[in-house]
Amino acid sequence: MFAPVYPMDLMVYLKNVSMASRHVLTILQGESLIGTCIAFMVHYLMVETDLGRMYTWWHYFRFLVIYFIGGILVGFISGKIMGHLMLSWDNNPIQTILISWVGPFFVYYMVTLAFGSSAGLVTLSVQGIIVAKRKITLSKETRNVLEAFWNCMALGVNSCGLLIIGMAVGFGTMKYATVEDLAFMMFGYLINLVARLLEFLSIFYFLKIIGHGIKFEHVIILVWGGILSITNLSIIMQTYGEPRYELFTKLALFHGTGATILTMVINVSTIPYLMKCLELDTISLIKQANMNKCIRHILSVRNHIIYLLKLERILCDANWPFIDEATKIEHPFKIENIKKYEELENELEFEHLALCPECHREATIVTTVKELEDLIREAKRRVLKAQKVSYSRQYETGMLPLDAIRILTNEVEAAMERDFIIQSKNILQLFKPPKHLVRFKKMLVRMFHDRTVDWFVKKPRITYRRVCYDVVFNAVFDDIMCGVIILNTVIVIAELVLRFKQSEMWNTFTACIAFKSLSFIFFIVYVIEFIMKVLALSFVYIWNDGVVGYFSSRWRKFEFFCLLISLCVVICETIESVSYTAAEDQPSGFAVFVCCLAAVRIARVARVVHRMHPIVEKCIDGRINNRITLAYSVGKGFINGEQDVIHLLPTIVLRAELTEEMKTTVEADRLAITRELGLIQRERPWVAVDVKTKKAMKTILNGMHETVTELKLMGWVDEDEREKLKATIYSQQNFVRHLGVVPTSSPRMIFDEVPWMGKDEKIVKYLWARSKTVNYEPGEYVCVENEPSEGVFIIISGLFKLSYKPDDDTLKSFYKCGNLPVIDYINSPDIDTEIEDFLLSGNTFGELCVLSQRPYSCSIAADCQSQVFFIATEFILEAMTLDCDTLDGLRARMWTSISLGLAHAILMNVPAGFGVSSKEIELSLLRAMVPDLEGVKIFLNNNMVEDIILINGVVMDFNTKVMFYAPCYIPRNVQKIVLPSSNLMNVYVNIKEEVQTKLLIIIGNDVNRNKFVSAIEQMVEYSVDFSEDLDKEKDVKFDDKFET
Repeated sequence: MFAPVYPMDLMVYLKNVSMASRHVLTILQGESLIGTCIAFMVHYLMVETDLGRMYTWWHYFRFLVIYFIGGILVGFISGKIMGHLMLSWDNNPIQTILISWVGPFFVYYMVTLAFGSSAGLVTLSVQGIIVAKRKITLSKETRNVLEAFWNCMALGVNSCGLLIIGMAVGFGTMKYATVEDLAFMMFGYLINLVARLLEFLSIFYFLKIIGHGIKFEHVIILVWGGILSITNLSIIMQTYGEPRYELFTKLALFHGTGATILTMVINVSTIPYLMKCLELDTISLIKQANMNKCIRHILSVRNHIIYLLKLERILCDANWPFIDEATKIEHPFKIENIKKYEELENELEFEHLALCPECHREATIVTTVKELEDLIREAKRRVLKAQKVSYSRQYETGMLPLDAIRILTNEVEAAMERDFIIQSKNILQLFKPPKHLVRFKKMLVRMFHDRTVDWFVKKPRITYRRVCYDVVFNAVFDDIMCGVIILNTVIVIAELVLRFKQSEMWNTFTACIAFKSLSFIFFIVYVIEFIMKVLALSFVYIWNDGVVGYFSSRWRKFEFFCLLISLCVVICETIESVSYTAAEDQPSGFAVFVCCLAAVRIARVARVVHRMHPIVEKCIDGRINNRITLAYSVGKGFINGEQDVIHLLPTIVLRAELTEEMKTTVEADRLAITRELGLIQRERPWVAVDVKTKKAMKTILNGMHETVTELKLMGWVDEDEREKLKATIYSQQNFVRHLGVVPTSSPRMIFDEVPWMGKDEKIVKYLWARSKTVNYEPGEYVCVENEPSEGVFIIISGLFKLSYKPDDDTLKSFYKCGNLPVIDYINSPDIDTEIEDFLLSGNTFGELCVLSQRPYSCSIAADCQSQVFFIATEFILEAMTLDCDTLDGLRARMWTSISLGLAHAILMNVPAGFGVSSKEIELSLLRAMVPDLEGVKIFLNNNMVEDIILINGVVMDFNTKVMFYAPCYIPRNVQKIVLPSSNLMNVYVNIKEEVQTKLLIIIGNDVNRNKFVSAIEQMVEYSVDFSEDLDKEKDVKFDDKFET
């Protein structure tokens, strides 16, 4: 660890293999940074000691303090400032490069000027780490330019360094080399390997405990992959020109260069063979199978393009055999035996069929245990791939920060290396505040908050005690005492410096007496403070009230301890003054003891910390909030990924029992994380509001940025106009990036922002005036199964748990009449399974029960102390009469809000949605509406309508007499839709229950909404004479072929 290494050569072999191997690369990079700092430190200490500049323990102690504490502190502060400047000029890559280039040189120069050359490297290392953490928030374009610039700089510096060292070795050291030096060079190479082996064996157990999957094979790679860096040679070159070290430097340069060349020649060239022997170069089976599928998909696209091009008349005479050969691609992983990896894909057949030799019928072969295990493994792998795709999509749209997607991606990769299951407990651990911060905050509370008992101290009756009370319990008195303590601390530090650094000045009688007199004056001030506090607490008796009350506080006990130390210092300094001698070159043992006691007095500076503890506690709360904010972002991304997986499960897992098993697991993880999010919203509502608001703003701005790019591709704007538009959007993105804590939403804001509330101020004011606030205790039921809801509920704070168990009556009504179960936030047509969900702050429930006038099919109970707005059913119905527009009325908005989640799930699984991304479906649903079709008998489809989804009820195709039961997608070739209110519907199907049919209509992208509103009257028929149709069809018997 004392020799810097260069891990970049090993990166070529490790970046595409297992996750544990990537951890090996991370360890090597960390070793390179730490080893460089330690090597420079040791070299500096050796040179300074040899030159006689460092010879006492004080010199070494001061050097270590400056090197570590000073360097780390300056590096942290400068890194924060530099990262802030880089973010300020995020939209200008040139300025960002200048900041990242000039900043480190300037800081290194200032630190070297102030502390010496020893602390500059630590400062730059810490600064680089801080800036790297902030760099991930830069825009993608700026980050790519910055990385390319510094890669070129690193290549140039390494090349120049190697050239200079090569010239120095060739012209200056070769003539001094002997055979013994060659042997010593080989010996140094072997010593380096042995030292690295012992080093990593000592921390091997620790790496296994961390859980990175490090094995003994990886330790061998860590030892063998430590390629010596040219930094070692540059350290030797620092003393190259000094005559005192001329011969030593030249020989050391020869030995170091030889060892470095040996590691580059032997280690680098043998790493592939070593990894092959240790079986670390084989890419995992899952990656192989996934790459095989990707290659086949690319080749199928290639064949399709070739087929289309052959149909072009102009290209008919092209050399197609040559094109076929020239466009073939090789497998990126260079697989020798591809059949070995195709076995996994051959096992993906979920049903093996065989032909019976006797009856000549197909029979299903029962899956063996091994085949079932392989099927489960592949199903889990597909789920993990879908989750990873979902996380990437959320990051691209701005819904996930980079830190959150890194955590989620690492969990997915770790699951692929283990049991193909994301450990939700690892994500749940993020929701717990760091234990060390919590303990530190509790310690501050115990230390500083016990003074609140002073608020209840009664004023003494005697006049002089009352004066002491008014003085002591005044904030100005505390400020004055803090100033006295700071001044005393400065004098104590000056005394320590004079005793050990300027002993000749300290030995003068004037300086000695002056400092000891000041020490006595400060002691008198502290004694007066003690007496005044005792008198101020003496309500009646000095001992029982004053002294006992003084020592009832832990903080005042600490002050009294410091007072006793000051007394001891005064006594010792008095004895030292009596036995004063001015001929001592070094401080005596008694003087060192006095100095140590004086140093203890610096502990009084904790009094200043006491005045600053609210700021410290605020910083701790900020760190905890940052951790909880990250956990909330990770939880939101995880839940969105689980919801996407639930929608895709029927397509990625084709076996029913496996689908149900995976769905149960995914739902359990989703519910656990959802509950934690709900608790955060209750305990720290500002965190939830801050995350949601910022993510929404980032998503909107990213969408605007993509729109600008699309406008450029369509030719609407030129390059200059695009840059101006992008600069405008970048300014808003910088505003969002530097935005502080977003203020929480007030209850009225939550009420106004309900999706179906609309923009009509009269309706909003009407409902607000008739709403009331209701509180619920944990476990208290709000809605009970098979009972109607009393109204609509808007959650202000808290958490509610929804539980649904299907019963026979609900399923019968659903399958025969298309009546949806009365469940809030129903997002799947699969309603014959149990559902559990959590409702969070800002959610609403009760709308479907009010709209359908049917009892609840689920139960909703408070999971913790919660508060809601309640609007009674009668007021909702009255508001619907006031806002009764067919398309934009309150009833239509409520149905639209209820239907969007279900419509998204349906569109994902219909042929029209194949090949369409989830984002495109979400954008199309922005044009959706659920018109109020009460009294309508036939709905006429036309070219203004893109898609129609039956949300509730049953309809019939007028031409084919095919029945459609909700929820389902109505094909685009259905032009006339018969609703249950028509007499023709009753002829073909006998509907005993009252059905409220609702159609979700998605208009075309180029259709104006206002135009569609004006055309809706021509698309519906309220009365139709079907007598002629009935005469034609009275002899026709309608059997099951007309039903679906």
